[in-house]
Amino acid sequence: MITLSCTAPPSVEPAAGERGSRLPWIEVAVSLPRGSRAEEMLDRLVQIGISALRPLITERTQGFARDRSPARAARLERVVREACKQSRRAWVPEIQAQIGVADLARL
Repeated sequence: MITLSCTAPPSVEPAAGERGSRLPWIEVAVSLPRGSRAEEMLDRLVQIGISALRPLITERTQGFARDRSPARAARLERVVREACKQSRRAWVPEIQAQIGVADLARL
C-alpha cells in the first residue's frame, strides 16, 4: 500500500494568454483542407501552441467543408485532445465557429 501526502499547495498552470502564462494567445483562422489533411494540419497547429482555431469560409472553400457536421466537429475535437496529450499541453485549444473573410476583417 502506498500513502501519499501533499507537502505544498497545488500549482495551477494558467491558460495561454492569461496573466502569468509563458505562452501567448495565438489564434489561427484558416480554410480547412479536405479529409485527413485538415486533421494533420490541426494536429500540428496544436502541437506548436495555438490557443484557438477559427475555420475560415473562403470563395474557394469546398462545399462539404462549409457544412460543419456534428460528426466532423467531434472528430476535430478528438484530434485536438490527442494532440494535446502528445505535446503534454495542459489546456485544450478552442475550435471556434466558422467565419467568412469579411467578418474576419471586421474583427
